[in-house]
Amino acid sequence: MARRRSQSDSPPPRQASAEPSLVELLLAAGWLITGAIQYLGAHQRMLILTGKEPWLEELALLDLTGVYVLLLAGTLVCFVLRIMRSGRVSSKKK
Repeated sequence: MARRRSQSDSPPPRQASAEPSLVELLLAAGWLITGAIQYLGAHQRMLILTGKEPWLEELALLDLTGVYVLLLAGTLVCFVLRIMRSGRVSSKKK
């Protein structure tokens, strides 16, 4: 005969974590680093416009649109997954 699992045998419900995951921390760092690189590129372009020699010409020509698109997509995916997980955890508590 198969024995039914009692409620004491089932694992405890998973608690929603308020701490950011590694992926969320990497996304935050990506946003900060990309913004800093964008700022330095704008500074290099200003040097070119004023007739001064830029110290890193490649940075002045850098287009970070693709990086911003990837960061935005990753951030949205993390946000949706966190909302789905928190909804699942709160519905189990009821």
